[in-house]
Amino acid sequence: MPTSGRGIRCDLDVDEVVAQYEAGQTVREVAAAQGVSYGKVYRLLAEAGVRMRPRGLSQ
Repeated sequence: MPTSGRGIRCDLDVDEVVAQYEAGQTVREVAAAQGVSYGKVYRLLAEAGVRMRPRGLSQ
């Protein structure tokens, strides 16, 4: 598994992460499925311009 200097995966498929989130998964669920932190997924989604749902809502 490729990592950055901090041991964090850097090979995430942005399209896959976005698709998971837009399909209704929470940021935490996407993070768990991808094996990365909540913050990593949140930053990736924000950088991709994804409109974030309010906390506590999965739809």
